[in-house]
Amino acid sequence: MDVSTDNAAGLEQPEAPFWLCSPGYSIIVSRSPLMALWLEAQVNALAGFDPEDPVLDNGPLCAYPMPPLGDEAIDQPLARQVENLNWFGHPIFWLKGDILHAHPFPVEEDEEPRDEFDSEIYLRLALQLEVLGFYDSTTGAWHDVAKNLGVDINDPFDVARIRAWQSGEPDEQFDTFDFGEIVKFNYPIHAATAVAADLLPYALIASGAVGAYSLVTEIDKALDSRTAGVISNYAILVSALGMSYSGFLMTEEQYARWEKRMERITALFNRSTILPAKTASAYLLEMREVLNYVVTDNEDVVDDAVNVIKSLQKDLAGQLR
Repeated sequence: MDVSTDNAAGLEQPEAPFWLCSPGYSIIVSRSPLMALWLEAQVNALAGFDPEDPVLDNGPLCAYPMPPLGDEAIDQPLARQVENLNWFGHPIFWLKGDILHAHPFPVEEDEEPRDEFDSEIYLRLALQLEVLGFYDSTTGAWHDVAKNLGVDINDPFDVARIRAWQSGEPDEQFDTFDFGEIVKFNYPIHAATAVAADLLPYALIASGAVGAYSLVTEIDKALDSRTAGVISNYAILVSALGMSYSGFLMTEEQYARWEKRMERITALFNRSTILPAKTASAYLLEMREVLNYVVTDNEDVVDDAVNVIKSLQKDLAGQLR
């Protein structure tokens, strides 16, 4: 199917691959912690990375896995390690160096100057890729970098060339191509971080509250299943995801209670792969109560936050095209 799209950088894209995304899915701010976790595992596995040592990671402010960031940023594109060549042209595998590093983050006058935190780099990258059209949330399609390189992964000659480069042989075109520079040229880092700073409070509320709602739904499904293994696994998953996605929206008392219960349930899980159904169910019900508070206490601002995010995206896309 030909899904031709244009992007703000004006790069030719005759056919757009989807790489696990679907129409209407935005990579700016995660709507579902479990979906983000699934995507992280799937993209790592399908690209051919070791599932025991995943290379890509994501967070609450970016709904798609990205390469190592900040101090762990890489100087060589991950395309050099991609085993499954169907993923060779994915933009995230051609990001390297400067664009992945932390850059000065706008702060108030009375605050100490600082660089971006990793979560803010995630937000900035997602913003750059989506606003420029390298990912199109309307269609769910990604830009295919292989097309820019003139590479056909179905051509035996091109496949041999890619494999030779991946094994360490020099290739002038692959070695000098820097997709991050194209992104930066069309949407400079300082401009993207300024927008990310404006977006941050809204993005945090949206990811925390919507993530909490998603987890409440998943808890209900787990409890309805009445299967000890399912309930046990969800107790562990939800405890960690709830804290990382929604913990900042909890009261101090709720957070402390959650942390204490999480330590207890993790200790129990470490002694047995399946928790007693009664224990896990009681824990899930308690977590549901806290998460439901997060949802109801923030429901008035979530719609505003989502609308602000969409409005910023639309305005920026119009300015950059």
